Amino acid sequence: MPYKDPEKERAWRLNHKEHLKAYSKARATEKAEEIRVQRKAHYDAHREELLTKAKTYRESHREELKAKDRAYYNAHRDIRKIKDKLHYNTHRDRILHQQHLYSQSHRMERRAYSKVYRESHRETLKGKKKREYQAHRAKWLARYRLRYLNDPEAAKKRVREWRLAHPQQYKAYMQAYSQIHAEELRARNTIYRQAHPEMMKASRLKYQLAHPDEYKAWFQAYAARRRGAPGKFTGPQWKAIKIAYRGRCAYCGKKTNKLTVDHVHPLVLNGSNFPDNIVPACSQCNSSKGGRFPTTIPPVRLLL
Repeated sequence: MPYKDPEKERAWRLNHKEHLKAYSKARATEKAEEIRVQRKAHYDAHREELLTKAKTYRESHREELKAKDRAYYNAHRDIRKIKDKLHYNTHRDRILHQQHLYSQSHRMERRAYSKVYRESHRETLKGKKKREYQAHRAKWLARYRLRYLNDPEAAKKRVREWRLAHPQQYKAYMQAYSQIHAEELRARNTIYRQAHPEMMKASRLKYQLAHPDEYKAWFQAYAARRRGAPGKFTGPQWKAIKIAYRGRCAYCGKKTNKLTVDHVHPLVLNGSNFPDNIVPACSQCNSSKGGRFPTTIPPVRLLL
């Protein structure tokens, strides 16, 4: 070294920075193996001391190191990705073993940290997972399918628990899915009904007995769709119509528990299936009226 004075030495190093860098690089290239052996020997001899020193430094400069690493990663993102991938592929078994050992020894700590992180980065993780799923959809579906085949009962239980915990989200998801895959679902349901006629008949009968008003509303909507008539009404609306007529026929005034749905403006004459065209009628009046206009218009017409 040309100078023994620290200030002069520092100034000399600054003036010859490029020369020193080139010299160090050339020396490291020439004696790479020797340097590596020396460093490894030094590390093995002072391992505990070096690890303790590094840990102490990281804890005392945590935020500074985080900011520095983040800035460097953002500036060299592509290079870092390539290096990290190469390092992982080269030392995959050792890395996985170390991760497994660490997870086993810090199980509760990792769970607590993961829970806090997920709650504080919920939207970021959701977006990341969605992008990952869209980019590798086939791989994710294969993974889900394998997980289901390995333990179908556990998978069904998870789905049931999620549905109960997120009813509105599940309803919105199913509505969106039905709209996107309408043709596929219709074809699948048709095939299933044709393959299981007795089961479908028993299922419809069970639903009809348990939900008579909803079943009538569904059946009338189905009949209206087949005739190309617009509109529909719900089970609660049909119940409200019957209450408004006090459980009596809109034409003869007869009180009965077996009221049928009648369209004042018949469907065959381009009538609608909206609630304002629906009245309760006994089976005799409904049959005698048929597909004609009634001789007397019912006095109560609901706009539900």
